[in-house]
Amino acid sequence: MYLEKVVLKGFKSFAEKTELVFEPGISVIVGPNGSGKSNIVEAIAWVLGEQRVKSLRGTRMEDVIFAGSPSKKPLGIAEVSLVFDNSDQRISLEFSEVAITRRVYRAGGSEYFLNSAPCRLNDILEVIFDAGMGRELHSIVSQGGLEEIILSKPLDRRMVIEEASGIVKFKRRREKTLRRLEATEENLLRVKDILREIDKRITPLKAQAKKAEEWTNLEKRLREVEIDRSLALLQRLNVELEGLEEEKRKRLEGLGSIAKLMEEKIRRAEDLDSRLPGFRNSYASMLEKRSRLQKEQGRLESLLLMTASKESYLKRDLASVRAEAQSLDRDLTEVAQKEEELQLAKDLFNQKNIELKELREKAGKIQMEMGLLDIKRKNNGRLLEKTAGRMDGAITRAKEELEKMDLPGVIREIKKSDSLPGSEKYQEIIRALNSLEVVIIPALKEICQLNEERKNLSLSSLSLEEEVRVLEAEERELQQRKMELKVDIGTVGERIVSYESLLKGRRTADLHGRKETLQKEITGLENSLNSVRELGELGRRMKKTEDLFRKGLEGELADPQEYQVFRQELQKVQKEISDLRSRQEQEREEVHRIELAMTEAGVKRQELLSEMEEKFGSAWSMAQREGRAVSDIEALEREISDIRRRMGTIGPVNPLAAGEYARELERRNFLLSQIEDLEKSRDSIRKILREIDLKTEEMFYNSFEEIDRRFRDIIKVLFPEGDGCLEVDDEEGGIEIHIKNGSKRSDKLSLLSGGERALVSLAFLFAIYEARPSPFYVLDEVDAALDDVNLARFIALLENFKERHQVIVVTHQKRTMEIADVLYGVSIRPDSISKVISEKVEERFITAN
Repeated sequence: MYLEKVVLKGFKSFAEKTELVFEPGISVIVGPNGSGKSNIVEAIAWVLGEQRVKSLRGTRMEDVIFAGSPSKKPLGIAEVSLVFDNSDQRISLEFSEVAITRRVYRAGGSEYFLNSAPCRLNDILEVIFDAGMGRELHSIVSQGGLEEIILSKPLDRRMVIEEASGIVKFKRRREKTLRRLEATEENLLRVKDILREIDKRITPLKAQAKKAEEWTNLEKRLREVEIDRSLALLQRLNVELEGLEEEKRKRLEGLGSIAKLMEEKIRRAEDLDSRLPGFRNSYASMLEKRSRLQKEQGRLESLLLMTASKESYLKRDLASVRAEAQSLDRDLTEVAQKEEELQLAKDLFNQKNIELKELREKAGKIQMEMGLLDIKRKNNGRLLEKTAGRMDGAITRAKEELEKMDLPGVIREIKKSDSLPGSEKYQEIIRALNSLEVVIIPALKEICQLNEERKNLSLSSLSLEEEVRVLEAEERELQQRKMELKVDIGTVGERIVSYESLLKGRRTADLHGRKETLQKEITGLENSLNSVRELGELGRRMKKTEDLFRKGLEGELADPQEYQVFRQELQKVQKEISDLRSRQEQEREEVHRIELAMTEAGVKRQELLSEMEEKFGSAWSMAQREGRAVSDIEALEREISDIRRRMGTIGPVNPLAAGEYARELERRNFLLSQIEDLEKSRDSIRKILREIDLKTEEMFYNSFEEIDRRFRDIIKVLFPEGDGCLEVDDEEGGIEIHIKNGSKRSDKLSLLSGGERALVSLAFLFAIYEARPSPFYVLDEVDAALDDVNLARFIALLENFKERHQVIVVTHQKRTMEIADVLYGVSIRPDSISKVISEKVEERFITAN
């Protein structure tokens, strides 16, 4: 992988679109001061995520946009693209060429693109971390960068090594994990606070629920006892009605017998009357008149009796209708109340249904998120298996190359060889070792890279599993809430059905209509009762007048001697008829009394049935159907009084306490399970943090040992008579540089000369480059402080380095230009716009030759 192309448009002095095409090896950029050479270096750093405006020699990010010139207006946008050759798939994207683009607007705002697709800065950082390029950009050394390295703090040097070792990526993951840990700790604290609040409420709720339960049990028993008492009263009324019916039947039979006997006596009287000797016509006429009077008297007596009976019946009907009217008034009040409760229940039912619908939608979203996480987890699993296979293949290839190289034979040659450096035998051994390094080191790097990928995938899988557990916990909470809502909806639905059944046939309009009808009936009955009373009064006056007339008529009748016997017998028969009529009147009065008692008992029975049906509803109907046996009424009355007394001693009761206590207890148990899950999650995150710390520590020290070894070797090249090493500070963990140049030892790098400091910085950087390679390196005038001797050593280092790495050098040194594979010349036009000219050095030499 290498940097293939840099495209600039509107960035600082590059107002026009400019392309710089690079190849593996050394590319040198030259030009006079102020021509814009360093702008190219800053453009590369800017695309790779540089956010420090001061590092870009500006005060605001908009300063990187072309500011204009006398002949060209300022631009409103700056854009730079880096195009990488990714044929070795070092960047884990399925593209052989990867383009990273950054764009900034003068109006504010910036954009990032990956192969022309919009993305985030974090996505760009993930890509460059995977490719061995870091945000701190140790691979790009700008002007003054060498001085910064040599004079930087030990901890800053450690940061450079960590970035080169790929530790920064793990540190970013550690930061994310720490944020997750903090969020988990906050959630745990919040849940515990809620649990404490619930514990404060649950104790009084438990007492209230117990009180409400006791009240409910007593109320239930009171209903049962009242139903039993009502059943006993109903049975007593039924027995009473049956007895009255039987007594009425016997009285009516007695009236029938008296009527038959009276009929016989009347025939007897008529027979006596027909056998009488002829009396005077006047006497006969008088008798006829008396007979008519007697008949009229009988009719009037019957009329008076009928009038009295009718008056009794009218009074009874009027009392019944008035009782029904009073019951109807109570029904109207209750129906209005029930209709209001029914409307409230319907509103609550609709509200619960809306809440249930929202929960279902939320549950659907959670299911979708869980499905996506499951897909990601499966993809991670497949990538993990694929990485393991590639790692096994890389290890196998490395073993095969080691067997081919015959490493033990090379080592024996080294031990036997007494050749001096520069001899042919020595050069052969060096070439063998270099070929060994070329073959084995890439294989080892590939194995390390695959191992890192495998660990990253494992960490990603752990993170996905944690997210799945969180979503499952949310789903369980939603399911529990859905169950609660369904129970509430069922309860409210039952209440609605109960209210509708109670209100069935008892709507307010119907009851008002019935009330008007009853009022009319009451008025009609009162009018009829007044008419009957007037008729009875008239009949009594007529009877009194006829009695006086009959007595006067009997006084005028003759009483002959021969008629004495007949008259005595007739008087006897008439007396018997009179006695029978008295008995008949008594029996009729008894029948009327019985009918009144039956009417009263029937009204009581109907009122009892209506009251019980209204008060107990279906429970009363079921008790009637069961026909269960009941004890005596007095015992039931005593039990009702005792229950009411006990209910009075309980005091005020919260009827919702039981439900609230159950919900709070369920919520408390749920929170306890949440606390357990959060504590497990916290422990898991802490374990991940420990693993990341151990891993980064191991990676750092492995990299440090390799970099220190490379640093020692490079110091010997740059300081032939010197020596140097790197050391980790035990107190702070920073990196200290120790240098010995001949007999002069300096632990204070600030005391070195400018050229020596530059060489030490280059040795430090190139040690990192060799130990942890990056796709490319950019060196901006790092040779400015070197004299000819040190410059020659630096050039030799570059020439050895270019075989394995791509290097872009900005320089003013002619000797550095001579080793370039591609030479770029940057100049500034009169309109303050930079212009680039490129030339391949090999083609130029061929043309010249």
